[in-house]
Amino acid sequence: MTQVGEDQDRNGGSTNPDEPVEPARTAPSLQPAASAVGLAGVIETMLGGDLPIAVVCFDGSRAGPAEAPATLTVRSADALRRVLTAPGELGFGRAYVAGDLDVDGPNTSR
Repeated sequence: MTQVGEDQDRNGGSTNPDEPVEPARTAPSLQPAASAVGLAGVIETMLGGDLPIAVVCFDGSRAGPAEAPATLTVRSADALRRVLTAPGELGFGRAYVAGDLDVDGPNTSR
């Protein structure tokens, strides 16, 4: 077992006040993009901001490109609950079948 030196703490970091300290790592910001606010803004931020489809939510918010090839409509808070509490595609399927989530676009049928 090695001894902790005078200039090291127990985790191997330096305790020397003259040595530069690396800044702490922080989580990415979850602030909504400037172009979208509300629930759609949160969804856009969590998915990366450059969405290939439009997202329209029950709170009136919208995210994604204006000329999107498809639109995901989140009709209620129940859709979010279903998606977030069921693993994988199961939550999306449950929300769609319940009518809480809808997809409109060229490859969807009614």
